[in-house]
Amino acid sequence: MKKFAFALLLVVMTFALCACGGGGEGGEAAADTVDFGWFTCVYPEGFGESDEYATSEIEREDADGYTTGKIKFYLYEGDPAAEAAHKAELLKSEVSGTVDYAGITWQVVPYDFNGIPSADLYGDLGDGYYAQISIMMCYEETEIVDTFMNSLVFAGADVLAEYE
Repeated sequence: MKKFAFALLLVVMTFALCACGGGGEGGEAAADTVDFGWFTCVYPEGFGESDEYATSEIEREDADGYTTGKIKFYLYEGDPAAEAAHKAELLKSEVSGTVDYAGITWQVVPYDFNGIPSADLYGDLGDGYYAQISIMMCYEETEIVDTFMNSLVFAGADVLAEYE
């Protein structure tokens, strides 16, 4: 009976540790991560999986349920610089320069979404693939963008081919 009680106690403690983030440093919860198959990332503060569409995106909502930030992810074959220039032309914008995140140089195309600064970033993943990251309504929130973009880890070309 004592062995059963001890085993039950271990199971309960394991679940409790998982629920509170594993009791990491300082007792803080573990960062929320998401695995989309072709890449993984850390959720920025307040963001969660979007249930709006079956696309690769995460979003943040206010207390009333209104979206206050959205990050969408796309995978394509081709030239990211050419696509950035094309998108800039469509938006009557321009490629404003580049930024470096997670070892990748990203072309930046800024625009307003519902009057709120947003941007599309285009990064070369190698082997003919590139990612487009649309950061909507939260592009000027540097901490959110930096946390998310620096956490990106992309799969190799063999996995990317399955998702493109």
